[in-house]
Amino acid sequence: MPPINTTEEEKTTAATTTAAAAEKFKYSTALEFPFATKEKGEIVFNSIHVDPPINTSRTTKDLRLEEKIIRAKITAIDARSLRSAVVGLIDSIALVVETVERCER
Repeated sequence: MPPINTTEEEKTTAATTTAAAAEKFKYSTALEFPFATKEKGEIVFNSIHVDPPINTSRTTKDLRLEEKIIRAKITAIDARSLRSAVVGLIDSIALVVETVERCER
């Protein structure tokens, strides 16, 4: 397959698109959710990371599992969308944690 050549115009368009996206999602927060064990962190992470943001045109969500800590970065176009995304994530995590705890009894 021949190499793809990127023109200066395409590079400029890509840079403009990236800058526009960064400007669009100007509200952000980073959250950490520590768990008692790596196994519990994995269970919660595997349960929630498959859920896309409710409105991808208004918010983005990046989840990472590092040892027994779930790290989340949420960006949004406005404060209201950011709050909704954060509350939704916390609700999802709380539901999974509650379910895991009930199964352990």
